[in-house]
Amino acid sequence: REGFVKAGTVFVGRVHKQSQINVISQGSVTVLSENGVLHMKAGDTWVSPPGAQRAAYAHEDTRWITLLGTDLTDPDEIFNTLTAPSFEQFELARDELLRIVRE
Repeated sequence: REGFVKAGTVFVGRVHKQSQINVISQGSVTVLSENGVLHMKAGDTWVSPPGAQRAAYAHEDTRWITLLGTDLTDPDEIFNTLTAPSFEQFELARDELLRIVRE
């Protein structure tokens, strides 16, 4: 998934249910992440863990790519399956998955 963010924009992503690869392919952002405050620029790549949610400020027009593994093909289904609107929803999904795995 690729998103374009105009310079001067503050934005918040959804909570991701699985780890994902993040790539800044254009521009620069300051990110509040699970690792603290980071300044990321074009060419920077990192992996975020399950449960990650970020808030960011775009210093320049920025393209942010998030890579998530799935066999799904419907964009809405992918969005709703791999992300949660809140930490509470993430924790419910995580607990259900752990229950299934442990059975």
